[in-house]
Amino acid sequence: MITIRHSVFETNSSSSHSIIINDNNSNCLLGTIEQDEYGVITLSGGQFGWGYEEYWDSLNKANYAAIDSYHCPLMQQMLIEVIMEHTGCAKVVIDINLNWTVSDNPFSFIDHQSRGLSHEYFASKELLKSFIFDTGYGLIIDNDNH
Repeated sequence: MITIRHSVFETNSSSSHSIIINDNNSNCLLGTIEQDEYGVITLSGGQFGWGYEEYWDSLNKANYAAIDSYHCPLMQQMLIEVIMEHTGCAKVVIDINLNWTVSDNPFSFIDHQSRGLSHEYFASKELLKSFIFDTGYGLIIDNDNH
């Protein structure tokens, strides 16, 4: 079920992640993700927890989607395809550590209350592309402790 509320902030948790669509910017500018010299884009995850953050850039939104879809191979494959098609890169590597006991690679996570937030955007490649690359889509991380 998708609920759309306009100009209203609502949460049932001390932390909340929201995907924001700015109607004034949506479908105006498409971002990209930088490739390395071999044409490879590496998604290394991140920590999307409690601290207030706003992410409007494609790399952070792609990392969020990669963590959120980590245990679903079909979603991961769609994510890779969308990134490759949009950027023209040769390869996408998802190098995410979800095990906090492994110290070689920084631990990645999404706050437990917000896991699955990006799943509705995996309904189609076009929706996923919009979430990641449309600069009118933002990812807001917040909590009610301020």
